[in-house]
Amino acid sequence: MPLPFDRERIAVADFRLAYFHVLLAIMRGDILSLERGSQKQFMEIRPAESSDLESASQLWFDRINLLQQVDWHVQLAPNAIEEWRSMAGRWLSDEQVCFLVAVKDDTLIGMVAVEIAAGEPGLHPQRKGRLLEMAVDLHSTHGRLSEQLLDQAKRWLSANEVTQLEVDVPARYPVEAAFWRAQGAKLRFERRWLRI
Repeated sequence: MPLPFDRERIAVADFRLAYFHVLLAIMRGDILSLERGSQKQFMEIRPAESSDLESASQLWFDRINLLQQVDWHVQLAPNAIEEWRSMAGRWLSDEQVCFLVAVKDDTLIGMVAVEIAAGEPGLHPQRKGRLLEMAVDLHSTHGRLSEQLLDQAKRWLSANEVTQLEVDVPARYPVEAAFWRAQGAKLRFERRWLRI
């Protein structure tokens, strides 16, 4: 006798799996950029400017909204965008921070910010890179966008003789976890939250 099954549950599971693979492909850059007629869309990665902060804060907000859907610990402050924009504005003048944006057709489609920080006392390396922020427009069709942003940030760190990058990967967002694993990132510490 065949086992009973729920067609709706199987369909939902199939959709979620397909959605996960599309998001992962976007993050890894496997989905190639489209062309308009015979003219390619060119993308530029450059240092962020104050005029980029509004669009960058929207990318940050979109990413946080995705995280909120999978992790109830992520709670936005009432003036979250203004607070983030103010902090990002300070990155622009901080020599220990590299804040880059990706722009295509005059539209900001991605950003990354890394800082140089002190390592743990008594351990090597004495200085490390720390990822402050990274977000891409999931509607963008530019291939390998996340990797290109990360590569530029790594070059800046290397030029400053920093050899390690520390990344806080959301525990409940498998798309980002898969992206960092694909980059070769290894688990070192687990950061846990304890309600007091």
